[in-house]
Amino acid sequence: MPKQKEHKDRCADILRIRHEKARWSNLLISAPIGNTLLERRILYFLTLLIKRKFTERGLGVPENWKELYFYLSESDLAQIGGIKNINYTYSVLCEIGKKFFPFHYYDKSGNKILGRMHWIDYFEFDKESRLYKMRVSPEIMPYIIDVNESFTTFDVGVALALKSKYTQKMYEFCCQHSGDFQYADKESLSLDYNYKKRVIPLKMSDFRRMFNLDEKRDQKTGKVQSKASYTCFTDIRRNILEVAQKELYELYRFGACDVWFDFQQGHRKGLGGKVDQVFIYVYTKEHPKEGQESPWKKGDKPLSPYAISHEETKKLAPKQKLQSNSFYDIDDDMKCQLVKRLLEKYFDNEDLTYYMNAFKRGAMLCRDTWIQVIQVIQEKESQPKFRDANKNYQRKNLKEFVFKVNLLDFGWSVAPPPMQKQYKRNRQLKLRFK
Repeated sequence: MPKQKEHKDRCADILRIRHEKARWSNLLISAPIGNTLLERRILYFLTLLIKRKFTERGLGVPENWKELYFYLSESDLAQIGGIKNINYTYSVLCEIGKKFFPFHYYDKSGNKILGRMHWIDYFEFDKESRLYKMRVSPEIMPYIIDVNESFTTFDVGVALALKSKYTQKMYEFCCQHSGDFQYADKESLSLDYNYKKRVIPLKMSDFRRMFNLDEKRDQKTGKVQSKASYTCFTDIRRNILEVAQKELYELYRFGACDVWFDFQQGHRKGLGGKVDQVFIYVYTKEHPKEGQESPWKKGDKPLSPYAISHEETKKLAPKQKLQSNSFYDIDDDMKCQLVKRLLEKYFDNEDLTYYMNAFKRGAMLCRDTWIQVIQVIQEKESQPKFRDANKNYQRKNLKEFVFKVNLLDFGWSVAPPPMQKQYKRNRQLKLRFK
């Protein structure tokens, strides 16, 4: 019963959401999480007040930023933190002015500039009027007022309703990449494959920075300011990605939010190494998920971040083939065992050992070695001529073509075991001697 009541209350909260759009510079959106859930709600609420006072009245120029005072009532505090948490919201307001919020940008020379700024630089409580007076720092205004390029539009009502600071950040991220967005990098361009629209391959180093998960040290003194958290991908998946996905999807399902996301574990560094990348799939009302519109689960059709190539060949690029492989998402140890089972069908112990050792060496250098081997074997096994041939033909074909030639599509290959001709010659001599 408590869970049912909690679900009904949550549904009621969703239906009460008041939708109002606001705009932030992407410098704010991409800044690491530097605040709590309630602090972020305060900033969302202030953004609405700033919008109503400056943007809608056309006062978005520096000369009009002298009167940056805003007044909040207790009903405003209740809207921000809940009617039972007015005193706690007040205490957060008292402290938020002491807190710097980190951000970064690149100057004209391409140098990364790290900065910190306040949102609020003055706060007081008037006992007679029961109003909370605060002054917004002028430094923050260029990132909220008259932002005409490199910005993200989001629904403040949705943002205020979110229950986790990680969901807040993922919501901002999804809004940032929810339009006609198609990611491209040097690797994808050089290998001639395209990511689907609204699919973002996010390096874990960037993900950890965005969610403020790494150890923080003072850039001058080197003193540790905060310790690292969620050091493995399993913790990140359970405590950040799954939590944010569930909350945004629930809002989307009830029609209160127009974005949500799927995620997919990406590459690992070497055999059994740490996850190096995660793919984020952003869905919207205008561009919904294909097929069953629900979070991906084991047994569903594998997610693929790559778009079908529009080149004249109409063939998938090698990288795209890997992502569409049904075994792509299993861990490297399982891939290794699968390769071994596939080879055991064709090779004796000597050849099996030779190729397994070669692939293990390759896996130390290339994160996709095992899935590449699986892919080329599967492609060969799908050919009727290969399937219907005898074992000697299949063995030779794997050695001379699949592992020596076909793997070159991925930039590497394995030569046949050495001394094969000499081995055959010696065997023939022995037979003649007998």
